[in-house]
Amino acid sequence: MLVLATLGVSLISGLIPIVNAELYLLSIGFVAESWWLAIVIALAAAIGQMVAKVGIYLAARRGAEIPKGKLGARLDSYRRRVDRYPASASALTFTSALIGLPPLYLVSVAAGMGRTSLVGFALYGTLGRTIRFYGVLVAPSVVMSWL
Repeated sequence: MLVLATLGVSLISGLIPIVNAELYLLSIGFVAESWWLAIVIALAAAIGQMVAKVGIYLAARRGAEIPKGKLGARLDSYRRRVDRYPASASALTFTSALIGLPPLYLVSVAAGMGRTSLVGFALYGTLGRTIRFYGVLVAPSVVMSWL
């Protein structure tokens, strides 16, 4: 039940940025006493978030035209860079998913508009989010063990 609740909260938080998955995971960090349960919960949270981010990616890919002006020039530059160096998009997605900068919501939009690989986006985003969420989940236990 906890895994399904985590999946749902994370899906919502992936679409609505003010719903914070990290705060939810911190609050249940004391419940996940075994390492395997923490990994399962972290993976569920990552999958929930990435389902939402892939939806954002696909919406940006299908429905948006590159805007005019400064933003359009940046997105066009991003697209050219990704065409030349496809690994840069994967690295940016992983970094954003792991540390949160730049925000994964914005990276999802840019990746969709920039026509980056959907498989790479989903794979590296899920990997980064799983590591991040596992760290957030075990943080309360680590802090309590020091006290």
